[in-house]
Amino acid sequence: MKRYTAIILITFIFLSCSELKRNNPYDPASENYIKITYKGEIWYPANAEIFSMIINKGIPVLAAFKADGPGYCVIKLLDNNNARLIGSTGSVLGTFTSISDLCCDDVDNIYIADSKPYIQVMDGNENFTWWPLTYTAGIGALSIEFFNNNIFITNDIEKKVHKYQTNGILIDTKTISITAIGDFTPGRIFKSNSNIFIINKNRKNEILKLDGNLNIVDDMIFNSEINDAVNTDDFMQLLSEKVVFKVDNNLNVLLKWGDFGEGPGRILNGKLISYNTTNKYIYILDGTSLKIFGE
Repeated sequence: MKRYTAIILITFIFLSCSELKRNNPYDPASENYIKITYKGEIWYPANAEIFSMIINKGIPVLAAFKADGPGYCVIKLLDNNNARLIGSTGSVLGTFTSISDLCCDDVDNIYIADSKPYIQVMDGNENFTWWPLTYTAGIGALSIEFFNNNIFITNDIEKKVHKYQTNGILIDTKTISITAIGDFTPGRIFKSNSNIFIINKNRKNEILKLDGNLNIVDDMIFNSEINDAVNTDDFMQLLSEKVVFKVDNNLNVLLKWGDFGEGPGRILNGKLISYNTTNKYIYILDGTSLKIFGE
């Protein structure tokens, strides 16, 4: 009797787990999913390696390298199967070398960081201007963010974060090479509410929180390594390899999504994340697939 009872119990647990796997309300692939749902993939040009992604005027804009085309370029995804490739590999204004990051300001200028000693600024008509970078040791993999009408840039070689006006006038510089936890190499930079955040390139679960004057507010250890992050209205979405964390300004987790189930909504190789304020959609580069999620 006990043997049959055990078999029935095991079968019940197995069926319950199977049902949970299929209909987990935190699984973007589930019909019962709450909060964020999987909307499908969007097309972008084949053979393009993507380094950065922003949403500008409701349009995804990619920093990319297209080997069978112009090389390094900026790609605007105008609509399905229609993209505009801007620039090429080169050393003059309007061309790029090793693009590392993009950002845009409130008047739709796009700021482009690569290995050149200056930032290129592309306006809404795709006209280019530039302003010089401040550096001594060299220019590495730069990360760039627009925040409170200023441009913030990290330089991993010099281990510094710079604050510029949008016209390129340097306001302040802070060296961040070590914290109480150990060595720090400034990596991805992103914003939320009244703060900017910098991911440690050496330990991607360590995130520094700074105010707009480059004062360190907090040094936080998160429970997962973070590849990229984006501000979504009053919250942030932190992207790890297989999961996304919706967090508040102190990195308290409010929702964890993307890592349940076996459907196409699962994040398996999360690289980049961006947010469209127009339709409230979240865009994620998952390996070579560009996926869309929304509430």
